[in-house]
Amino acid sequence: MRNGAAAPLDAGTVPVGEASGGWPLVWALSLAQLIAWGSIYYGFSLFVVPMEAELGWSRIWLNGALSLGLLMSGLFAYPVGSWIDRHGGRALMTLGSLTGAGFLVARQHTDVFGTVRPRFGISLIDRLLIYGTGGLAWGHINYKADSDFRPVGTEHYPASFSKTKVGWALGAGLEYAVVGNWSVRAEYLHIDLGDTSKTINPAIPLPPFQVRYRFETQANIARLGVSYKF
Repeated sequence: MRNGAAAPLDAGTVPVGEASGGWPLVWALSLAQLIAWGSIYYGFSLFVVPMEAELGWSRIWLNGALSLGLLMSGLFAYPVGSWIDRHGGRALMTLGSLTGAGFLVARQHTDVFGTVRPRFGISLIDRLLIYGTGGLAWGHINYKADSDFRPVGTEHYPASFSKTKVGWALGAGLEYAVVGNWSVRAEYLHIDLGDTSKTINPAIPLPPFQVRYRFETQANIARLGVSYKF
């Protein structure tokens, strides 16, 4: 070797700094994989019976769906791994997360709601009323949802319906007499109109597959008000 020339590294030699710096990342990824597989894959057996009752599918179909998912995961491992080797995994993982989030869209909108409730309070300080309130609540709700597996698959499960619901309301507040017949009020109110379930067939009939949507209608309301007593 001539003076001033750098000695080449062996093919199996890794600089010490890179090897030691990579271990925290390896352990972090290992822990993430352990938690992910433990909670998602091995936890599937805990949810089979509830899913069987909720979705109306047989246990054979549910476990068959899991097996099909694992098979597809294995088949896609080759092209996905090749893509990551060439381009890195950031864009692909982001696209996968956004695609998965787009499969299920659900929302509910309350057109109108009302309550019928008395107030019971006590005045511990001059002009200030501290009160509790509770009673009947009602509302008209519009529900929309869609489990859309396109373009990966061919099916989607659209649902759109409305319903008038009756429930309960409970809250508390403060009312302060400012001057004369005028007062200001601050109030918190919790409204619960219960839950609603709907079983939907796919747009293209594909028995026995169905999707059951379950909506919970609750609201937490904080409001300020001005009152005038006639």
